[in-house]
Amino acid sequence: MTRQQRRRRQAGRTAPRSASSRALPFAVGLGVATVVALIVVFAFGRGGASEPTAAAVIQPSSGSAQAASRASPTPTSMRQAELLALGQRLVLPAGEREGAAAIRLSTASFGDGSVFDLAQERGNVVVIFFMAAWCTTCFPEAQALAQIHETYAEQGVRVLILDVDTTEDEADLADFRQQTGNGEHLWAMDVAVAVAQSYRVLSLDTTIFIDREGRVAYSDGSPTSYDVLAAVIEALL
Repeated sequence: MTRQQRRRRQAGRTAPRSASSRALPFAVGLGVATVVALIVVFAFGRGGASEPTAAAVIQPSSGSAQAASRASPTPTSMRQAELLALGQRLVLPAGEREGAAAIRLSTASFGDGSVFDLAQERGNVVVIFFMAAWCTTCFPEAQALAQIHETYAEQGVRVLILDVDTTEDEADLADFRQQTGNGEHLWAMDVAVAVAQSYRVLSLDTTIFIDREGRVAYSDGSPTSYDVLAAVIEALL
């Protein structure tokens, strides 16, 4: 082996690993196999129910987050028709929806710290987003959900963002909230990942919609765009 060949071999051994091989595991005590790459997500529920969306990584920026929060568009009648058509393709037919698992938890103290009880939400559409404060791929959807709240809250849509990282606390969640537009919807820590376990969540960026009758109507395990979120809501209102 020549000196040049030895140098090449040594360089190969010390070369930095790719981003995917260095990705931290999503280990929150779910009792399932660890998800080893944050941007590689698993299909949930219907598998392919949602249309593909770009897993854009947005670096935290209070300025851009606040601008996104202010952008909440009110759909025109034509736009509502387009969203409704898309949503009807995405949600489970009513006859195939299963009853949602019970949820009862205290919301974050930087809100009002009140108790959220899913059993009391009949008649509302409930959106649950599972995230962690360090998850950069969670930023775009959190910003979109702030817009969803502004646009649809008065129509009976409740948004609940749950931090499933057991190493984090409310200060981490509050920082994430500030950087994604200070959404005025519900925020909470998923203590002991009880909710994630109940809904068999396998990855961050999972979104679950519960219809007015308390049944799971849509779920995914990847970043979801504003248009898809709005389309599912239009189909469930």
